[in-house]
Amino acid sequence: MVSCFVKASPFLHRLELHFELPPDKNQALRRISISPHRYLKEVLVSGFFGNKIAVDFIIAVFDFAIELEKIEITTVYLGDPSNCFNSFRHSEIDLNLVRESIQQLHERMPAKVQLYFLDDL
Repeated sequence: MVSCFVKASPFLHRLELHFELPPDKNQALRRISISPHRYLKEVLVSGFFGNKIAVDFIIAVFDFAIELEKIEITTVYLGDPSNCFNSFRHSEIDLNLVRESIQQLHERMPAKVQLYFLDDL
């Protein structure tokens, strides 16, 4: 779905993705090839719990957004609350999984990309 949206938006500068997935380590993202995107410079990911699907998505963004400058990540869901079916408290988040996932992203991200984790963990 995201690949279709990105292909249809060749001049997209900022992408916001608000996950409302429960903290599940076993979900995986099906990878498909996406042409390089030259204008996407900023990405915001909210509702990040360290899920494999969210980590895989961010790594895919690293691969196709060749001019990416900044990615911001937060565990807080910043999307429309009326559309959020899952509500999780910070006490339900596996902080170790979140930290491990952020470390994995740091290891995989291109050198010119700045990764900002907006939470104080």
